[in-house]
Amino acid sequence: MIFYLESYVSAVLLIAAAVVHELGHFIAMKCSGCGFKRIDIEPFGATIVYDSAKAGYRAEFLTAIGGPLAGITTAASGWFCFLYFPSPLLLMFILASLVFAVVNLLPLSTLDGGVALRSLLLQKVEPERAEYMLKTISLVTASLLCVLSVMLLQFTGYNISLMALTAFQMVLICSELISGSRPKKIPV
Repeated sequence: MIFYLESYVSAVLLIAAAVVHELGHFIAMKCSGCGFKRIDIEPFGATIVYDSAKAGYRAEFLTAIGGPLAGITTAASGWFCFLYFPSPLLLMFILASLVFAVVNLLPLSTLDGGVALRSLLLQKVEPERAEYMLKTISLVTASLLCVLSVMLLQFTGYNISLMALTAFQMVLICSELISGSRPKKIPV
């Protein structure tokens, strides 16, 4: 199994899981009536930019959860295949799909979970209150991730992947707090 983790095959499987995730967003976006503009590639993923004039809160929510839902659905389907045709590569793809889904569902304003939460909050409370609540939840979540990443680094002695992801998310959240604005994008 360790051979697969240190080869180009693992990169291909991660890219395949990311493509499934992006397709989930794209399909949800088209079903919701949002106009697709482009995909921006970023250090820890990609961002789908869509026509904000066509996106209501419900469409934004559905588009945000489309990627994680596609990952979970793919992982569940892959698991049933794995039961009959066990393969380390299939298992890696299943795990990669689940990781993409779970990480993106975190309630951070910079991830799908934060976008979905923001959409739900904006349906219930005034915009200023919704933004304040989302920023507070994002900071608490990011702080917990910081603690978890330090614990993981201490436990493994070398695994800095969660720390790198957390640091990147903290930079994005802090830049949002400083600028006071939030781009109309779906982070994936």
